[in-house]
Amino acid sequence: MYVGKEKLRQITEPESTDIFEYINDRDLVITETLIQNFPADFGLMFIHFPTADWMGHEYGWLSGEQLSVLFRADEAIANLLAELDARAMRDETLLIITADHGGHGTTHGSSLPEDMTIPRIASGAGIQPAALEAPITTVDTAATAAFALGLPIPAEWDGVPVYEAFGLPMAEESRGCQ
Repeated sequence: MYVGKEKLRQITEPESTDIFEYINDRDLVITETLIQNFPADFGLMFIHFPTADWMGHEYGWLSGEQLSVLFRADEAIANLLAELDARAMRDETLLIITADHGGHGTTHGSSLPEDMTIPRIASGAGIQPAALEAPITTVDTAATAAFALGLPIPAEWDGVPVYEAFGLPMAEESRGCQ
């Protein structure tokens, strides 16, 4: 895990994580730190880029200022993918890149779709390249990672795996559809 917010440590048991790196800096710095200290072997990598969040709080979600920093996030992702390609690891690595929440105005924390809807990129092992139709919320990240790793998904979790990313149909009962 390479994250721009230390509080993300709480989403996994410390003993289950080989690397937890908190980097209080911009997205490009997070990726450069990862590349410089690239793990020799891993099956799942979790990366959090904080810059768009910082700009959302400062200038508002979907403001020009927030959208302008997404170019750097794209550059950071390109650098990471180039490193995986250089190591011939891209096809065998599941990579999930996501935000920890969305927002409205300059805040978040409600159950509004603007707060719960997140940008997400999934690439690598088992992922079927396609635009996804199913709604995805922040609580689906852990369930998706557990599914990809073949782990059981606790009944008390609110999230569901994003089956569609793996080319599978979404189970109607998983979102309470009738």
